[in-house]
Parts: sequence; C-alpha cells; structure tokens
Amino acid sequence: MMSAFLARGKGLQPTFASNPEQIAKEAKVAKKKLAFEFFTQRLGLPPKAPNGRPSAEYLAKASTRENLVKQFMTETESRTTTAQAWYEDSILPDLPPPVSITPAILVANETKQYFSKDPAVQKLYDDMWHVWAADGSHAGFKTINQWITDVKTAYNIAVPHSTAGDYRKKYMTLYDECKSNKWESNGPTALKMKRQALRIRPNLIETVVTAAKERIQRKAEMELPSDRMKLGPDATSELIALCVEHKDYPGFGVEVVAAFANQVHQKHYPFEPAWTPSSTYAYWFLLAQADFVNRRVTGSKATVAQVVEQERLFGLLLDELAILIHNGMPLSHLVCCDEYCAHLIPQGDRKWELKGAKHVESMFPKDKRQYTGNLAVDATGKVVAVHMILAGKTDRSLPSPDTREMFPHFVFHKTNNHWCDHETKVGFVVRIYSVLREKEAARSRVSVDRITSVPCVLLLDCWPVNLTVKFRTEIKEKCPGMLLFFIPAGGTGTYQINDTHLHKPLKDMLKNLASSFIFRVLTELKERKTADLMLGLQPLEAEANRITSLKRRLKMESLKDLAVDWTDKACRRLEEVGDDGLNIIQKGWKDIYLDKVLNPEFVAAACVPELKEREDAAQAAILVDAAGKPLGEVIAALAEVRSIVAAAARAAEDNPIGWDDVQVVARAEAAFHEGQIPKKKKLRSATKPRGGRGKSLKRKAGEVSVVEALVTERATKASRKGPANASRAPLKAEMRAFLRSKEVELPGRGLLKEMETGIEARGWWAELKEFVAESRKQDVEKTHEKGNDIGEEGGVEEEEAEGVAENEEKEENEGKDESEEEDQSSEDDDSDDDDFENVEEVW
Repeated sequence: MMSAFLARGKGLQPTFASNPEQIAKEAKVAKKKLAFEFFTQRLGLPPKAPNGRPSAEYLAKASTRENLVKQFMTETESRTTTAQAWYEDSILPDLPPPVSITPAILVANETKQYFSKDPAVQKLYDDMWHVWAADGSHAGFKTINQWITDVKTAYNIAVPHSTAGDYRKKYMTLYDECKSNKWESNGPTALKMKRQALRIRPNLIETVVTAAKERIQRKAEMELPSDRMKLGPDATSELIALCVEHKDYPGFGVEVVAAFANQVHQKHYPFEPAWTPSSTYAYWFLLAQADFVNRRVTGSKATVAQVVEQERLFGLLLDELAILIHNGMPLSHLVCCDEYCAHLIPQGDRKWELKGAKHVESMFPKDKRQYTGNLAVDATGKVVAVHMILAGKTDRSLPSPDTREMFPHFVFHKTNNHWCDHETKVGFVVRIYSVLREKEAARSRVSVDRITSVPCVLLLDCWPVNLTVKFRTEIKEKCPGMLLFFIPAGGTGTYQINDTHLHKPLKDMLKNLASSFIFRVLTELKERKTADLMLGLQPLEAEANRITSLKRRLKMESLKDLAVDWTDKACRRLEEVGDDGLNIIQKGWKDIYLDKVLNPEFVAAACVPELKEREDAAQAAILVDAAGKPLGEVIAALAEVRSIVAAAARAAEDNPIGWDDVQVVARAEAAFHEGQIPKKKKLRSATKPRGGRGKSLKRKAGEVSVVEALVTERATKASRKGPANASRAPLKAEMRAFLRSKEVELPGRGLLKEMETGIEARGWWAELKEFVAESRKQDVEKTHEKGNDIGEEGGVEEEEAEGVAENEEKEENEGKDESEEEDQSSEDDDSDDDDFENVEEVW
C-alpha cells in the first residue's frame, strides 16, 4: 500500500494484484448496464424516469424492461453475448442479417415485415397478453396482475386471479410450442396455434363464464361420493323432462329439482345407496344441464280449459269479422282500443350515483303523477282518436284550453283516480263514432247530417266497465250501427293489438321525448347559472335559483300540456310506414286478424249459414225420435224448434257475436258486471306527487315543439313576475325596497332574517304588507301596458295580466277559507305540485 502511494506521488501508475472475483463482478455490472440501455431503447423509454407520478404505460414498460434484463442475465450467465443478439435469438429467430442502420430502426422494420408475412401471426398485435413497444416491436408479456387490470379497464370485467393464471399458462404453453416450430405452417402445433390463438382474439366474457361454470361443476362433483352417483344420459334426460313439465307450477325451484333428482336416481339405480342431492347440485343442474335461467314472472298461465275457450270465442269473432268485411264494411270502420297507464315524466326510485355512496339522495322524490291513455286505431293503420284521463274534479285538472284546442282528435276527461269509468268510456266511444261518421260521409260523398247509421265494429276487452248492460244499451242508442265485439277474457296478451304491438313502442317514445325535454331544460338552466355566477351571484344562491326554476318547469300545469304533445308525436311515429310498406298498427292488424279474415277460403267457411245448420240438425233429431208418435206431436215439435231458432236469430241480429261472449264472461265475473270501479275516498296528499316509463325516437336536441314553447314562455313569465298572489309573504327584494323607502340602512349583511327582525322591532309589518301589495299591483299594470304595445305575443301576455288581479282576489279568498275547505283544496292535481314561491322566500 505504501508503495502505491509513493508511486502515485512520483507520477507513476500504481500496480495492484489482479482479483478475479472483482473483475467478474465489474464485467457483470457492465453487461447489465448495456442490456438495460438496449432494452430502454427497444421499449421506447426515456433515459431518465419522468418527474412526478409516472403513467401506467411507463410503469408497464419499466416492468417489462426489468423482466427482460433479469431473464437475459440469467440465461447468459455462463456465456458472453450482447442483449441484442440474445433478444434476436430468443424472440425473433428468423430475422435477416443486420443492415447499416440503427438497431432500433432495424428491429422495428424487420419485426413488422416478418409479422406481415402471415396474417394469422399479425393477430399477435391485438393479443392482450403481449407488450408492444412504441416502434411496433414485441417487448415481452404482461404479468397476470397487469392483464387483469387491462381487462378491467377495457371491458369492465373482474377476472379472478386463478382464472387469469390458468388462461396465461395455457396461452404461454401454446406460444412456446409455436415458437419452437419457428412459426412454420406445416406443423400440427403451429396450425393449432394459428387457428385457436392467433386467428381468434380471446373472448374474455366467454372465458369468465366458462370458468364460473367449471367452478360450479367442480363444486357439485366434489359433493358426489363417487362417479356412480352421477346421473347417466337416460336419467339426466328424464330429470330435464320433469323440470320442463313442472316449471310453471308454483313452488318449482332448487329444492324441487333436488327431490326429483333423488326419485330419478332411485328409479335408474335401484341397487345403489340412496342419494340426496344438495341445493348446489340442483342449482348447477338447472343452469348447466337443463339450460334454465331465473327470470321475473310477467303473467299468469292460463289453464287448458281457458285456452280452449279463448280459441273458440276468438274463432267466432274472426268468423263475424270475415262476414262483415266480405259484405262491404271498409277496414277503416274496424276499430280497436285499449287503455294504458302512463307517467307524466319518467322518474323512478333509482338513480345513478358514485360508487361507494352509502346514502343515495335525490333532489326530487319518486314521481307518481300518472294518467290513463287510450288509443283507438283502425285496420288501415290510422289513429282514430286518443283518450286522456287525469285525476281531479275541475277543469284545472285538464291541460290548458290552448292545448286542448290545438289537438282536436284528443278526448280529455277527469275522474277521482284517473281511471276509466262509465261516463268517460261512453264519451270516448261517441267520439270514435263521430269520426267514423265523418269518414262514412266522405266515402259516400254526402253531408254528415244525412248519415244516420254507420256500420262499424269496435273491439273491446272484457273490462267490467265495457261489459255492463248499461254501457251496451247506451252505446246502442248513441251509436246506431256500431257492433261491440269483445276479445276473449284473459286473451288480450294474444289477441289485443294495443297490447301486442302498440303500447311498448308508444311508451318508449314517450320516455325518449321526456328525456329530450329534460336535457334541454338542464342545459338551459346550466347556462343561466353560469351567467348568474359571472354577474357576481353567490354559488349557493345561483344553485337555489336553478332548483327553483327546475321545479317550476316540472309543475303539473306544464307537464300535462307536454304529455299531450308527446303523445301526439308518438302517435304520428306509429303511423310512419316502414320499409315493408306497413306501419306498426298495420302489422298488428295483419298478424292477428287480416291474414285470416281476408283469406277467401276462410271467408267461404265463415259464410256457411250456422243457424240453418242448427235448425236442420234439430229437425233431424226430432224425426229420428218420431217413430211411433202421433203426427200432431211431431209437427208441434218441429214448430217449437223453428221458434227457438228464430228467437236465437233475433238475438243474434241485436248483437251477432257479443251476446255469446258476454254470457260466457258474465258467468265468470258476475260480481263486477253491474258495478262501477270503486272511487277513492280521498286524493293523494300534497306531499305525494304523481309519474313512469321505454324504442328510441331520434330527435335533434334543439328541436322544440309549439306546446313546449308555450310552456317555457309561461314558466319564464312566472319567473319574471314572481308570486302573483298579494297574500304571499314579502320577498327579500321587496323588504329591501321597503327599507330603502324608509331611508333605513340595511341591518347587518342584509339577510332575510335580519330584515324581518328589524321591521318587526319598529312595528312596520302592516306598512310592509301595504307596500308589497301596491308594488305588485304596479308591476301588473306595467305588464298590462307593455302587452298593449306589442303584437300577437303581447296579446297573450295582456290576457294573462288581466287575469292576475282576479287570481289574486280568488287566492286571497281561498287563503281565508283554507281551514274550512281543506278537503276541497286537494281535489286537483295542481295541489300536488311544490310551491315554487315558498322556495323563493328562503332566499
């Protein structure tokens, strides 16, 4: 050591004894450093780590680089080679000799050229197990955790670690076999690889489902004592047949299947020990063997006798329709109608919320505001009339008069519970008859007054209101020539056009139109809030204004008008003709009725005189029994048969088919025929509002209908004028103006509570009310004067302004008698709305 220092002091190079271990260690470090630099360049990583939090792509590439360096150092520990040579020999064995370009460009170009030789190998670029560099070259394989993360990000599928490990193991084995074959297409392993792994991208959903079924199967097999306890093919088929036979019976489930399996096992294996399957085995059997799925019940199954009776009655109905159409009744005079329930706006009790939220809160409660609708459609594919029934006792429950005038083909009624009763149904049928009468006048080219009877058919379901003697008698008087045909009870889901073809698309369109309206309202209110914030309004107050405006736009008086507009648009959409030349209504008539009643063979069979056949059969029976009887008795019996048949014919003329149908249904539902739907004692309280549900209707976001424009204008005017009722409590702005008129400085920060306290302390509350009433009266007069100076739009504002004073006086009287008329105030749906003026008073 001393000699080394002395030599250094003299300017000589010191000499040390060679250490083989130190030399090998330094060579290993240098080799690892060169490999690290090579793979850094190959993967397209920066020389230094980025500042801050690295991205997921950088972390994945860095992990791949670490794995490659580690693998290179392990495999080349006993030999000297470069990282590039090792990489080319291990990953890409068929690379051509290098050319005079940089290694990174060489590897990238040759890799793309090689993979482009075979389209099957080209699919490796899309394989999620591979890691590809920025230059397009192969960089390695992902770990199981990386693959699970990528699958969750791309497909939102949570793959178990064990399933991913099994899949990676199989894939890597297949990949190694293919690589060892040098990707030749003549090897069986390579062909298998290209067909199964390269040509078809891994189906992750199928992988997860398969793994789940395998786990259930393994668990079910584990509980079996031995292979002999499993059911054979014959026993399995018998058990599946038992499940199919009993699936509609109540109580059928896992426990019943387990009991059936026990019986089948004892039957096929009588000498084996008794086997009691568990619920897990039965659950697996239903899913994997019987191909059953657990579904929600949507209806009750009819008995065999009921199905036979329904088919018999429907056959009679088709016979009568075929005869009427054959005798000249136009298809436009064949009408069908059925009620449906709809919500004014679709707002259920479920909402989208951030994941992990413990409490799901909503700004608005579940909307229960409903109404009953009814579509009357004819066999030509046209909507004859639309019925809308709302809850209430006065005309305030109905849409606005302007909206009702705008849609003359709508029939509006009100009941206590928005259900259809005798009066509303008769009114709607009379409107249908008037439309058919106008069509008959146009077809005959005469005036409507000269049409006294219209031969037409109205198809109804067996709803108790439709089956009463009172209803049928009144329709016969008010609608001469109309025949009421009834669809068999319990068969509306099969024979009712509205149920089978119309109601679902109609409600889908209503939901889509309501969603478009909500989107436009939210966009408008968002822009208004942004403008308020730019003007210096506090965020809390701006948000409160937006909530108040939203509630005002969703009040009953607005939604009822919009519901009419949306229903009209949906009806026009139902009448649109498709590519096959038919609309949805025509398809329903064609599928259920017209394909049969317009068939010449069916018409010929229906035109056979049934009553004549009955008479001949009865007379033949009498003649058979006439042997040994006096001639007078035989003649008397034949006369009696003729009188009975004639009576049946007269009854059939009054109602050719309905009498048979009504009698059958009357025997089953006798308790309901002569009664009406029970009325509710009381409407919903003011804290319980009323609402629903949806084929998508494509509309532009900026498209606004006339009704929606009127509703928006009305809501905007209400927002500008504020509360029109002078009896309402003073608002914050009115208190502020009153204090300024008194030349009093606003107390504190000018909050509502502080101003109320100051006014009460000075005894100015009565003066404040007079000031507010006078101020609101002046606002009304200004609005009235402004309306006289503008055009047609101003005329509308003038009419509204003229009614403000009357409304104020009326509401004052209602406020005085509020305690005496509490029940009366809850008669209309408008009482169910949130009072936006009270919300404004908070601010």
